[in-house]
Amino acid sequence: MRAPVPRSVFRRTTPAYRFRTGEVRPGSVASLDEVLIGGTPQWVLTRSVDQDQPLLLFLHGGPGDAQICVARPYQRELERAFVVANWDQRGAGLSYRADLDPETMTIDQLVEDTLEVTRWLLKRFDRPRLLLLGHSWGSILGLLAVHRAPELFDGYVGASQVVDAAENERRLLAWARDEALRRGDTKAIRDLQGIAPAAYRSAGEFRRVRRWVDRFGGRARPGTDSRILRDAFLHSSEYTLRDLFRYPRGEKFSVSCLIEQAEKIDMASRVTRLKVPVYFVFGRGDRIVDPALAREYLRVLEAPRKGWAWIEDAAHLAPFEEPDAFAAAVAAFSRQDPVAFPPAWSVAG
Repeated sequence: MRAPVPRSVFRRTTPAYRFRTGEVRPGSVASLDEVLIGGTPQWVLTRSVDQDQPLLLFLHGGPGDAQICVARPYQRELERAFVVANWDQRGAGLSYRADLDPETMTIDQLVEDTLEVTRWLLKRFDRPRLLLLGHSWGSILGLLAVHRAPELFDGYVGASQVVDAAENERRLLAWARDEALRRGDTKAIRDLQGIAPAAYRSAGEFRRVRRWVDRFGGRARPGTDSRILRDAFLHSSEYTLRDLFRYPRGEKFSVSCLIEQAEKIDMASRVTRLKVPVYFVFGRGDRIVDPALAREYLRVLEAPRKGWAWIEDAAHLAPFEEPDAFAAAVAAFSRQDPVAFPPAWSVAG
């Protein structure tokens, strides 16, 4: 890791790409912008070694797991291959506002926001299309956006692609309970009792299940998740100290507004055909999103080109657990090069 960029109490900033002499690298881009999207100010971080590289919009997970504060330390290889835009979605991270109307927090509105951010980026960089990447919750928005406006996109990458949310939650809860019993973890067994599969009564139940899956290694390799958060916060000049304290409020707000809507998602009935190439990427140990559901969906989904890749030594947080391998696979897909995957990857249609 490079030395942390000093954090400001009041000012948000992202460091420029510089040579060792201190000069800014020509042709690079490093900007943190407040943009009016869907009638409310939202924030976009855009970084690349070379602004002539293909344009990539990365949709974060959650709901509410904004990642402008996480992106820079873990996307260096992506930033070599792409102009990478990270957007803190409506109601999350830097885009959280205490006066934001909860009625605007709908999947449909966030899909429209995704398309508006896309158009803003295309205009800014004078491009006809970009590559869209959605991770977990972001894969719901990403797939729906590409289906709604395929003319804006060169292709779509679904990292931990959500398909049938209700069935996924049933499998997630069942795995957590089985793992608790296998480990003899009486606290986990008690904590998971009384939770109805795929019908969480509160955002607290949603978070409780994921907390145990995290502890059991289904979200990230043991110790990885805490390291990601710690390192990201240490290195993030993009978030002020005040922003870090506000972050949990945005996360809680997003989950409370969106979780019931997310649980009703069934991509197999909503999106049966895409007009752009599509590629799904999963960590081999992912338990938050069941890869089996995504593999079956990809098998029947109609698209010009389809691909699948595993990250062998990762779970749900694969883009941050194995960022270099993740970047290499996304870049290979962008180049339409099916034989250029690193040895840790396998591809299936």
